[in-house]
Amino acid sequence: MTTSQTELSGLPLALFILQEVSKQAINCTVVPANRTPPIEKYPVVTYNIVIPETETTGDWLEDERQYTSVVQFDVHSTRQLEAMTLSQSLCEALHDTGYIRFFKQVNILPQQITNVSNRTVLTAENYDQDFGFDCSFLINGTKKYDTSQLDFEYSKTDILSVHGVDNIEGTTFDTSKSDKN
Repeated sequence: MTTSQTELSGLPLALFILQEVSKQAINCTVVPANRTPPIEKYPVVTYNIVIPETETTGDWLEDERQYTSVVQFDVHSTRQLEAMTLSQSLCEALHDTGYIRFFKQVNILPQQITNVSNRTVLTAENYDQDFGFDCSFLINGTKKYDTSQLDFEYSKTDILSVHGVDNIEGTTFDTSKSDKN
């Protein structure tokens, strides 16, 4: 049985989703850090797999295996402030519920995310500036997903008002986002 190119699971699926988050949040492509050709178009995000899999438990059944993967993400630019700002924006996107939903639909969750730091080394010999962070992904299960069926429409729930009922006292209350206390 052969698997179609659009069916992914685990860490490759997390990286596929990260490409979409990067495209929408900071308008950058994502490429492997250990690439052969040099970067031709800046800014760009690179990834490097630091820890492919760490089991979270020994109690897993068939497809419901759970593990974490750690990936290093770096934003490269010819300008230092651009690299820093885009890296911070990508890091914030991984905390944003609108983008986290992209991962949750396939039982993956960005978990521990380090602070953004300057990762430029040997500036005189490099053509770019580099800021980045590490992210661990909690991956639940090994089910393959058809990437063409994933929903990448950014949406964020904004609660505008709440209606509450106190069943003990029989009272109700209403509050809205525009109310100021």
